[in-house]
Amino acid sequence: AGRAPSPTAFVPACHPREAAAFGGAGGPKGEPALLPRSLRLAAKRQVALVYQRGVRKNGSFLSLRLLPNRQQRARAAVVVSKSVAKKATDRNRAKRVLRALLAQVKLPAADMVVSVRRLPPPAELSRRFQEDLAQWFPG
Repeated sequence: AGRAPSPTAFVPACHPREAAAFGGAGGPKGEPALLPRSLRLAAKRQVALVYQRGVRKNGSFLSLRLLPNRQQRARAAVVVSKSVAKKATDRNRAKRVLRALLAQVKLPAADMVVSVRRLPPPAELSRRFQEDLAQWFPG
């Protein structure tokens, strides 16, 4: 006479699209692999620490702050401010594209904050961001 599990008893670790292999073949329906939540900087104080102590590198469209960590894995945060893109849909699209690109790049064991300095035209968004990332993470 066991109790039925509550509907909230099972919560998946991450969204199914994020369950794709990190940097692997991609998600369902040919979507690119996204940066798993476990590899994102989420806490405000973690991001603040990277801003305070991290090394800054600038590209044409992106700015990178990098702080080596002891966790032997890369963790990243993507920032798009309202001064760069007024509409939330534009900011969210830029963050989604950047996270997908970061998932495809071999990243160093460091905490990093990738900030969008300015938005390229929508048709060139992925290509321009990829060019900036290739400067910092070749291969």
